[in-house]
This record gives sequence, C-alpha cells and structure tokens, in this order.
Amino acid sequence: GYRVNQLLLGRDGRLYAATERGVWRTTGPAVAGEAAPAAPASFGVSVRPNPAGGRVEVVLNVAEAGTARVVVVDALGRGVAVVLDGAVPAGERSVPVETAGWPAGVYVVRASVGSQTASARLVIVR
Repeated sequence: GYRVNQLLLGRDGRLYAATERGVWRTTGPAVAGEAAPAAPASFGVSVRPNPAGGRVEVVLNVAEAGTARVVVVDALGRGVAVVLDGAVPAGERSVPVETAGWPAGVYVVRASVGSQTASARLVIVR
C-alpha cells in the first residue's frame, strides 16, 4: 500500500489522495448525490432496506420510457452487479437484488437513462 499524505474532496465530488507515488482519485463522486448536479425530481434511484444484510430492492423512477442501465460498484469503483440493462417504461420499477454473498461495506448504485444519471449509496452489514 501507499501512505496517504493528503486527502481532498474536489469540486467534481471526487476524492483525491496524494501519496509518495502520485495523486489518485475516485472514478465517481465520493459521496453519492451530494457533489454531482442533482437529477430532475422525475428521475432517481433508491435502495431499500438500507443498510441491508441480504436481499434489497433497487427502485428506479423514470419520467419517460427509455433504455436504462443500473449497476452496483464497490468502494474502489469495480462493477459488482448489473441490476438492469434494457428498456423501461415511465414510472417506478423495483428490481430485487440478492447481496448475501457480497462483503460488508459501502456500495454505489448508479443508474442512467439517456443523458440522465443518478446514484444511491447501499450499505451492506453482516
């Protein structure tokens, strides 16, 4: 590992870490939804229950029908699961996700439909 000399939360919402080997940054906002521009109220993603220890529901709200992609990434930005990838009608859609085999930790659920994106934090506890 590298010794972190300084941490900084950038204007883009990404976390920057200065080490003796260089500067590292997260691939997306360090705190889901706080630093990134807010999506319109007609589009969003949420997770329930949260925190969770097993099965969760990922809830996607879409104003207009379109093609959606919803993925779960871990704290290092690695893809853990593709929750949804395909056409969705307007309205609310709930997709069950089994997390029983996942390590405890913080994950980010990222949703995109057209040019809109939204994210939600998911905490897995054991």
